[in-house]
Amino acid sequence: MLFPGGAQFGHQCTFENATPFWLEYAAQDCEYGWNALDADGKISGTPGGAWIQSNETHFLRDGCVWKSEWNAYVCPTFAEGYAQITFKGSSTQMANPPTGSGITKTGARTIRGLIRPLGSTKTGPKGQMQGDGNGQLMHNVISRRQYAVEFYSSAGLPATTPSPLRMNIQSSNAGDWIIIAIPYPAGTTFSEVVDEFYPNVARTQVSSIADLTHLTYFFDTTSNHLHLLTYNSYDGSVPTDVFGQYKVSDGGGYKTTRITASCGSSCNPTLAGIPKTVTVPKPYQGEPYVAILNGKQSLTNANGTNFGKAFFFFHPNAVSGKKELHYKIYHDVPGQKNVISIKEGAPGVEGVTLSLPIPVGNTAAIGILPLTRREWEALASGSLYVSVATGGKEVIRGRIVCNGACTKPPKSALKLGDVCKPTYGIQTIYSNDAFPKPIIPGSWDATKSTSNYANPDFLCGNSSWALVFSTTSASGASWWSTGSTGLVIDSKYKSIEFFVKTPVGKRGPNIGLNIYKEGGSPSSTSIDVLPSEIDNFVIDDLTWARVRVSLTRLALSGKPRTIYIYNHWTSPTASLLIDEFRFSTEEAAPITELADITIPQASDIYAGQVSTQKVGGEFTDYADDESTGVSNTVAGVSSARSISASVAVLFVAIAMFL
Repeated sequence: MLFPGGAQFGHQCTFENATPFWLEYAAQDCEYGWNALDADGKISGTPGGAWIQSNETHFLRDGCVWKSEWNAYVCPTFAEGYAQITFKGSSTQMANPPTGSGITKTGARTIRGLIRPLGSTKTGPKGQMQGDGNGQLMHNVISRRQYAVEFYSSAGLPATTPSPLRMNIQSSNAGDWIIIAIPYPAGTTFSEVVDEFYPNVARTQVSSIADLTHLTYFFDTTSNHLHLLTYNSYDGSVPTDVFGQYKVSDGGGYKTTRITASCGSSCNPTLAGIPKTVTVPKPYQGEPYVAILNGKQSLTNANGTNFGKAFFFFHPNAVSGKKELHYKIYHDVPGQKNVISIKEGAPGVEGVTLSLPIPVGNTAAIGILPLTRREWEALASGSLYVSVATGGKEVIRGRIVCNGACTKPPKSALKLGDVCKPTYGIQTIYSNDAFPKPIIPGSWDATKSTSNYANPDFLCGNSSWALVFSTTSASGASWWSTGSTGLVIDSKYKSIEFFVKTPVGKRGPNIGLNIYKEGGSPSSTSIDVLPSEIDNFVIDDLTWARVRVSLTRLALSGKPRTIYIYNHWTSPTASLLIDEFRFSTEEAAPITELADITIPQASDIYAGQVSTQKVGGEFTDYADDESTGVSNTVAGVSSARSISASVAVLFVAIAMFL
């Protein structure tokens, strides 16, 4: 199967008396940067799939082989993948380009720019960009890398950098990023560096490259280059998209950055060489993991010959604040009814599914899975694996192992003894199927929410509060009855906390906590609960997660009259189980910053090569005996698990209205 990109893909193709692939350089968009995915490897003869790519030196990696009869290279699949970078001048420049501009309106797709890796030389690797006749330059790059751009005139001479200039990364995957350095004259200032995307967001200038993020920009006065980090912020919650079954998200494709420089139409760069590489900020760094999939590891297909490779970046400090596992999974299992799952379990046993199985058919899968504390621990200890099944039968399996320096989760601050009988002071809002007087149940748009205060799946006592609600409803506690006044909160209370999980088979929705109050200032406050304030990082169906939010962060003054939990941008409905809802004398300190703990790694697995270290047909289980984190599960919960990744993040917004 071949998947070149966009809507151009095929399945189960056969070729008779024909060359199966030819890369033609014939005045096509981005013709010097074509990349085609041979998803199952049938065309190239590569088990598990391969990339077929153009002769651009910055693309070449270990394992690439030139195939002259195809006019292309055959390269192994790899972790980073590709993204398309686009540069575009203003409408005026497109119609009447300034003399010597690198972006010109011309029908001839001649070379108008070069892309070079940061830290390289003029004679080193490069990528060539050509115009498309509409004032636009495009080129494919390897994501998660750093590049410098140079613009050229039609005569092949250095040209001015257009201003305004728009750039973005299209056809990129969720979480992809690149750092791009753009040349300008010495002393250039910028009146705007704005991300144009509902609403426009102005980037902030920083004085140090160490502070570069997707929300800032840095002008290096040594190399005279503007540095930008462009990031695809799509959360990857839906593993399908309009770009066919390669699951390529265009979520970041139209988030264009507009750059207006003080040099206007005379931005003749003061070139001082190609800038050095920069240290990538922590939120964008990923810990590398890899899995080799084959029949020998399968429970039902030990003699099977199918093969697959999976690449992962785990982000313990992701931009979203979550703990994200970014995955790319390739395989050659035929058929259109294949299902890929990420599971937890020991070698030789059927595990439990962490994510909603991905019905990908006969191709690759790309996405993001936010992990709970326990799932992160399982990842670090080698207890997660990838499974590809067809017709309900597992065909290939591969254990996920660290391929570098990886971390374990920080130890939980939650003390089990403090849950039902806390040693600290509390003022109860809900506990054990009841709201203490004068609190009564309350709701907003009660026709769209239901509450059951006598639910048998509980943390403490003999019941929990089961809540089902839509995007326009809320339910909770109220002091707002006839003759009542708002609740007086003693100054000794420092936080509001509750324990939450989902019914079996669900993953936590985006929820908010709304406080309507009497008196005080400000009259309303709305905040998002950070993943670091959720002990389990994500709400799931196996663990009661504590949510604890500082009353200082809430700016809580005055008397609360209602406290409602509402469905925050989750569609169409959400379900929660809530227990021990209360004010607390404990501070809502963020979860301890993780330490860089290197765990045993798969040193014999690199760039998709098969490990020779096996135990009983399985890869070595790199388990660690140290147990960290808390798994306070409820007895009787089924081990079977199917969790929807489309609602995999918790946001709790707390608003106080007069």
